[in-house]
Amino acid sequence: VRPEYDHSALLDIPLASVLSEAHDLSGIRVDSLVEDKPFAGLSADRPIRAFSALRMAAKEGDFPDWAWNTFLSAEKRKTDKPRFMALIADRLACYLDNGKTELVEPAARWLGTVSDILLDQHPASFRRVTSALIQALAKRTESGTSGIGRINEVRNWAMTAFNAPAGQIAKALCSYHRIDPSALFCYADELLALPDDLRRHALAIFSQWIAWFYKTNREWSEKNLLSVLNSSDLDDRAAFWSGFFYASVSQELFMRLKPYLLQLAGEDSETRRDNSRGLSRFILSGWGNVIEGTSDRCVSNEEFRDVLVQADDEFRSNTLRQMTNLSCSEEQETRNKWTSLLPKFLKNVWPLHRKANSPAVSASLCDLVLSNEELFPELVEIILPRLTKIDDHFWRQHKAKDFGEKHPRPTLDLLYAVLPDNVSSWPYGIGDIFAAISEGEPALKTDDKFLELKRRWDSR
Repeated sequence: VRPEYDHSALLDIPLASVLSEAHDLSGIRVDSLVEDKPFAGLSADRPIRAFSALRMAAKEGDFPDWAWNTFLSAEKRKTDKPRFMALIADRLACYLDNGKTELVEPAARWLGTVSDILLDQHPASFRRVTSALIQALAKRTESGTSGIGRINEVRNWAMTAFNAPAGQIAKALCSYHRIDPSALFCYADELLALPDDLRRHALAIFSQWIAWFYKTNREWSEKNLLSVLNSSDLDDRAAFWSGFFYASVSQELFMRLKPYLLQLAGEDSETRRDNSRGLSRFILSGWGNVIEGTSDRCVSNEEFRDVLVQADDEFRSNTLRQMTNLSCSEEQETRNKWTSLLPKFLKNVWPLHRKANSPAVSASLCDLVLSNEELFPELVEIILPRLTKIDDHFWRQHKAKDFGEKHPRPTLDLLYAVLPDNVSSWPYGIGDIFAAISEGEPALKTDDKFLELKRRWDSR
């Protein structure tokens, strides 16, 4: 359906008739794939007239949801003149103070998009509308709900917060740290005092800013944010973690949170599963860095190995993918650092436990060693005792052809360890890999492993 924004019919009629006429003209045309949106066009091209129509209706106590949502969500609101933004903020604050809670959701979403400009140019208007929004949420909590952020009935608190009024307000407030940090903490207290899900929406946003909060006011952060990790409320903890893994934290804060991160990694919980990728990234980064002034790693070999044994395949595979990405980084310093750590990681950290080396994990281990040509022979030797047969799991077998010619013996050892008994499950192009191995080292044609694999392949 193609939208049509023609609003010419709204230009030469009385202001009092604009909303009703726009409503009557809106909708999908009969026998057509065109949807008329005249008020959206007016809100974009003639915003002052559109806002004046809304204000006139407000004087009569009329606050149509569709019109306010259309006006406040228009893309052009992001580029309005600051004075017009201030006028909108002041009017919204007045309406919200008078109990018009139907404006909470569109007003909070609008504030989230214009907060930077409004704070810089008209901070008083920002404060008025923010205070009014928080008070409106406290009076009618149902106006702060969000249906967005559920996947298969599982709550994703960060996604929900991005689309909920309390989360939008919290996001807008995080711009406040440049102007008045003390005011930010006051507003944050009010948001965190809201009940149930509304508090969690704010918590999910503030935890993304945990590094700033912790550095600026450690006592407040301990009391209002980090204390959640000791709470018996699973949803509160889930909300904190859902935002935290978007954050970038100092080493000091990482060490403060390390026990909770290691504990979470070993949990069989929705929270751990929802944050598996971010959690593996944090713990791997901790292992890859040493505590300032010492030679000790932020996460020791033993701590990391215990986590990998306790965790599930998803976490282990995510960890290997993170290591692969880091050791192949386009940034040379990062690539050099993690490439040098690869042998240590596989030799000293990665567990030998059969539980930790399933077919899926073995596929990820193969991807990792096939991502580094220089260290390939050394890495294959390390992982061979950890590998199991790979059946129906994708891995970078296409690279094995190149490696077969350059490193024929390690490539043969790798294939012998992972190719399953069912020849029909062998990767596409395996014959080319055998040919590359025999060309790279002709003597391997009489090797027992090569003969066995070739016999099984030829008899398929």
